[in-house]
Amino acid sequence: MTEDLSTSILAGNKTAADTFQSLAKIYLTSAERLSALNLTAAREAVEDQTAVVRSMMGTRNPEDISAVQNSFTQPMINKALAYSRGAYEILAETQLDLSKLIVSQMSKAGGQMALPTLPIPNWTAAIDMFRAGARQFTDMAAQNANNAAEAATSASAAMKKSA
Repeated sequence: MTEDLSTSILAGNKTAADTFQSLAKIYLTSAERLSALNLTAAREAVEDQTAVVRSMMGTRNPEDISAVQNSFTQPMINKALAYSRGAYEILAETQLDLSKLIVSQMSKAGGQMALPTLPIPNWTAAIDMFRAGARQFTDMAAQNANNAAEAATSASAAMKKSA
């Protein structure tokens, strides 16, 4: 009996280590993608601002300055929207990958915790709570992306009217 328990604990510990490694890979991949997105956005923002300043330095009157600003407004709004969509996509994919991993681990365990070293008898409620939270996060992120798109569209329309 002791040998069976020892074998079970070792198997559970290996499963826990594998799961931890999978979680770490998901999070690190997401962090790398977000970092790349942020660096690209920062680089483009610096280039765009430099271009605006250079264009403004070549102007002679205030109307020209306004025209230069207006010519860069829509592309900057479009880039901000693209950034928001990219960040949302990364976060949604991360959430999906985490959900798949957790559901996979729980289905392997038949809804029961596979590790005898942890006293958690039933994970069904925890999985349901995780799914509900993930769904709520995804819905909220989608709503925020829609709100950002609407705000950018409104700002663009206002800029065109004032020009």
